[in-house]
Order: sequence, then structure tokens, then C-alpha cells
Amino acid sequence: MEIVYLINPTVIKDITNLSDNLSDKYIRSALREAQDIGLNQVLGTRLLERLYTLVSTGDIKNTENAKYKKLLDSHISYYLAYETITNVVV
Repeated sequence: MEIVYLINPTVIKDITNLSDNLSDKYIRSALREAQDIGLNQVLGTRLLERLYTLVSTGDIKNTENAKYKKLLDSHISYYLAYETITNVVV
């Protein structure tokens, strides 16, 4: 099964004050935990799986998926960024 990341480490570093010296492998590990545990509890499995599908296929950019894209850009990205840095610290 392919691992889908809803945001990338560069975005996390841009949103937060996380150092550029921190390796992306640590960020990806913490991001995966933030998505699979934290975000799953907030959104629910069905919506999260839908977002994974849209991001992995690139269909998130289509006009009929504008609401998903807005949700991802305006709320989920920030949630994941701060949840990820919390997990990196631990």
C-alpha cells in the first residue's frame, strides 16, 4: 500500500518554526502518525480515505473537488503541521 502524505515537510517547515536542519525522514514519520491517528479521529475514516484518494490521484485539483481542496488548504494543513511538530518533539 502506498503511503500518501496530505502535506509535505517543506510546508510544515514554512508554517511552523521547525528548523530546516531537521531531516525529512523524522518529519514524515511524525506526519504519518499525525494523519493516521490524530486526523483520523477528527475527520473520520471515510473522509480521510477520500482525501487520500484525491491527493494520490491528483484529482484534488479538479473543480468538482474544490471543497475538499479548500478544507485541505485552510484547515487540515495547519492541523497536520502543528500535530507533526508535536510528534517530532516527543
